[in-house]
Amino acid sequence: MEVKKQSNPFSTGGGGTNFETEIQTAFVALMLTKTPAPALPLWPIKKIKLQGKYDGYETDDFIAIAKHSKTKCESKLFAQIKHAIAITKNDETFGEVIAAAWADFQNSAIFNPESDSIALITGPLSATDIANVRPLLEWARHSEDSADFLKKVNTPGFGSEAKKTKLEAFREQLQKANEGNEISDDEFWRFMKCFHLLPYDLDVDSGVTFPLLLAMLNELANGDPEALWTKLVSVVRSANQNAGTLSPNLLQTELGIESHNPNQLWFKDIEKLKVHGDYIFEGIRTDIGGITVERNDAISELQSVCEEANFIFIEGERGCGKSSLVRQFINAFDEATPVYCLRAEDLDQPHLDAVFTSIGIEGSLRDLEAGLALMPRRFLVIESLEKLLELRYTTAFTDLLGLLKKQTGWTVIASGRDYAHQQIVSNFLVPHGIHFKSLKLSGFTDEEVDSLCDQLEPMQQFKANTKLKPLLRNPFMADLAFRASSTGSRLTSEDGEQAFRSMVWRDVISKETCRQNGLPLKRKQAFMDISVRRAKNMTYGVSIDGLDSEALMALEDDHLIRRDIDNATASPAHDVLEDWALEKFIDEAYRETSGCSDKFFAAVGSEPAMNRAFRMWLAYKFKFDSSIWEFISNLLVNTTSAGLWKDEAISVLLLGENPYESLVKLKKTLFANEGGTFKTLLLYFTYLSKNA
Repeated sequence: MEVKKQSNPFSTGGGGTNFETEIQTAFVALMLTKTPAPALPLWPIKKIKLQGKYDGYETDDFIAIAKHSKTKCESKLFAQIKHAIAITKNDETFGEVIAAAWADFQNSAIFNPESDSIALITGPLSATDIANVRPLLEWARHSEDSADFLKKVNTPGFGSEAKKTKLEAFREQLQKANEGNEISDDEFWRFMKCFHLLPYDLDVDSGVTFPLLLAMLNELANGDPEALWTKLVSVVRSANQNAGTLSPNLLQTELGIESHNPNQLWFKDIEKLKVHGDYIFEGIRTDIGGITVERNDAISELQSVCEEANFIFIEGERGCGKSSLVRQFINAFDEATPVYCLRAEDLDQPHLDAVFTSIGIEGSLRDLEAGLALMPRRFLVIESLEKLLELRYTTAFTDLLGLLKKQTGWTVIASGRDYAHQQIVSNFLVPHGIHFKSLKLSGFTDEEVDSLCDQLEPMQQFKANTKLKPLLRNPFMADLAFRASSTGSRLTSEDGEQAFRSMVWRDVISKETCRQNGLPLKRKQAFMDISVRRAKNMTYGVSIDGLDSEALMALEDDHLIRRDIDNATASPAHDVLEDWALEKFIDEAYRETSGCSDKFFAAVGSEPAMNRAFRMWLAYKFKFDSSIWEFISNLLVNTTSAGLWKDEAISVLLLGENPYESLVKLKKTLFANEGGTFKTLLLYFTYLSKNA
């Protein structure tokens, strides 16, 4: 297909240009405020060429040129603006766009596929195009090569027929643009990597983009951003008609704006938010002994569901690799994609503004949002969402859900344990009308466990252990097994979960091989103290006042805790070990109080996190300590014990591995007190049946 013939600058810049001019003006506003632009690195735009056909560009509505302030490296965005278009193999307008893009893509004199991008900028697209085209472009950018890309598209149950149809539309239009000659898979993949689809609602009265652009311009506009926008439109329209080139200096002169760096507060706030998220991400490991088990299918599925919903809930058992999956997914994005991260504990504030104020953000949420107005994709990761159920406040989270419904372009990826999934969905996501998708993450396969054992010599002892091998399907347990066995520890083929836990406490947490100054005891106590303080305070980092400094340094060196030097706080590096520490704390309280329920529960405390830890401790005792049945019987008939603890015990019984056997053991107890305990059990059973 031939690219469209050159028109004179006035005709290409004048007729029917309202939408085109507004899009061009929006990018000029980004340049003027030094705000990051989509499909470009996080460098300021230095100039924008309008109607660049005369200068050899086929994708010519505008060419935005960004430059790194220190290296002087350049990156260009070639933009074609079409208010209405259909991504089909027979759409002539789409054919013209692809023909122009292909011509530029092949022209090495003006286009570098390693640094430059091509964008089709449109008005609001159909749900079909958004759901099936953008994933293809993201898959291309996240694939190792053309074979990996096409495998994703053609995998049954993953690449849908609708996506295949859209892919064929691109391929057929590219073949037409290539004078009817078929292009190779490698060329096709490389082109798709560089191509972006950017829909905006600037032509919609109720659209969200235009108000955000005005907010972005406010600092330059002396309180009248609409007047400044009107002037910008006029300047852009004139330059468009004359195929002009705009730069910040030229605009400052024409608009009478003083030369300064606007939006400095915004840049500082964004940096604070990024640093906060980076601290969380840096604590997430993605390898075991230097070996990364690639979970490409799960990552690809996550990429897909991110196009189908704006709230993704990744659920799974503790330690199954939810956080690692999210980090691998996020790592694949370039630095220009806005990705921020919070932990559930950060949301323990009476409103959303207070969440960001506690991080050090000085501007408003509106200001933060304004600087990202044209970014098509923005991600907010929430770690350990199950802890939402233990917070004092949930209003900040509901504020966030309300914001998510109003604004476009945001995707929340939340990871949380499977036990909390149904309650969070029922109590928060559904009532607030959130369009969400759930992704259930499982552990390693037997083949992946065998592969790890073969590659990591210390782990070979576990390969034939039928009791422990199922435990190693859990990625974090596999990591613990490697760390413990790397110290020289060995287990027999008959050893099971109890022996494994003892080995981890002895050789990883306490580290009994380093006995100077009583360090093993200090390490154990410091780790337990941090975990208990965190559970009782419901904050991510807790004060390290009163904790042994030598033990803290040693735990940090072994990546068992994370220490925030500036705030003098620390937190466990992984919540599985935190759970184990809480269970050990509860077990010690149980022994010290000789199972006397009133004293025992007073020592444990009634904080939500401690209630959860009690359930985990009790479930473990049911598996390995038969003497616990006497304690449970006494608890259920004890009229002085708080009903809370009885309820917790009954829930563990009903959700255990063999509830029938448990009920038989407690038959006499259940019908004591005129059957009061049995009535409570029936209420729980009814609740669980309704929420199954």
